Amino acid sequence: LALTCLSFAMGSGASSEASEKLVAASAAELQGFVAELPAEDQKKLLLALKEIEAGGKNGTLEWKECFVIFGQYTCKDISLMTKAALKDAAIQVREEPRAPRMTIMGLATNETVPADAKDNVFWIAEFESVEAWAGPDHKERETNKEFNANFMASGASADEGMAGMVKDMAGSYTGPALHLEKPGVASGEH
Repeated sequence: LALTCLSFAMGSGASSEASEKLVAASAAELQGFVAELPAEDQKKLLLALKEIEAGGKNGTLEWKECFVIFGQYTCKDISLMTKAALKDAAIQVREEPRAPRMTIMGLATNETVPADAKDNVFWIAEFESVEAWAGPDHKERETNKEFNANFMASGASADEGMAGMVKDMAGSYTGPALHLEKPGVASGEH
C-alpha cells in the first residue's frame, strides 16, 4: 500500500520503471525517498496513506457523538475568569485523554451586546462522553480544582455560593452533542 502511495506522490505520470523500483525498494530506501520530499508532499503522502488505511473514508464526513459544556457565565471579574479559562483549557486538552478540544470565546463583541450576554464569558468544552466529563481525569485533576476556585470567585453572584454559580450559568448547555468531522484527519488539519 505504501508503495502505491509513493507512486501516487510522484504524480500520475510516474513511469512503470519508477513504480517497479519502488516495489523493489527496501524500507530504508523508502524512508530515504520520503525524507527527500518537500514537507507539503510528505503531508500529502501521509494523508493518502491514512485514506487507504481508513478504507477510502477520509473524504466522507461523519457525525460523532460527544458531551459538551457550552458555558455562558456572568462575571464580576471578567479578567480573572478569562485568564483562568485560557490556562485551564490548555491543561485540560493536554492532560485529559478524553477531552479533545476546548474553545474559549470570551465576551460577545456585537455592536450592541444583548442584555443576556453582557459581562458574560463563553466557552465550549468537549469530552468523548459524559463519563469523561464526570470521571476522575477531569473532576479530580488538581488544576481543575484551581480553575473552579477562580471560576466561582469571578461569578457575578459569587457571594451566593453554589446557588449563585447556577444563576450565573443561566443560558449554558451541558449535555450530548454531535460534531462533524473528517475521519482520519486530526483536528487542525482541515
